Amino acid sequence: MDINTLTLAARYRLPLNTTTDGYAGANFERFDTDGGDDNGISLNAGIRSMVMPNIELGGEVSYYNLDDSDMGIKLSGKYYINHRWAVGASFEMIDDRDVMQATARYVF
Repeated sequence: MDINTLTLAARYRLPLNTTTDGYAGANFERFDTDGGDDNGISLNAGIRSMVMPNIELGGEVSYYNLDDSDMGIKLSGKYYINHRWAVGASFEMIDDRDVMQATARYVF
């Protein structure tokens, strides 16, 4: 199945200490699949921590309200090449679906 997604997000970050942040967000979601299109919202909350000077690990719980309501759990990791660039991967379980992502991040 081919799936294209678009997420527009607003997020609040709360520093817990010098290496760890908690966050919460609200998002507009659009999913385009071979079987049709869905729009809706999602809410998420998580924690991320720099466990080494250039390695970040995180965990997140999510609620999706599209055609039905789903809960998700996500684990992620990022490797910071320098202070502006990072590459990463994540794995999320959303009810009966598993989502794996490869990511690149640029901070400006």
